[in-house]
Amino acid sequence: MSSAGCRALYPDRQLFQEVSDNARLIVSRPLGDVAGVWNEVPEATYGVVSPDHTEMRPSEPKAPSTRVPAGA
Repeated sequence: MSSAGCRALYPDRQLFQEVSDNARLIVSRPLGDVAGVWNEVPEATYGVVSPDHTEMRPSEPKAPSTRVPAGA
């Protein structure tokens, strides 16, 4: 949802009055109980947010490689 949409839904929240129209907010909890405003991010997932695209991707950490020093 756009910042303008959030301003319309939550006119009493000062934060939405201060952010630009193209801002995206990443929050850890829902801001209210309006359906469709909150998208839960599953465990081990990260998000990529750009002006025209939002995508969730699986986080797949890899163990660091172990290097043996030369001559060891």
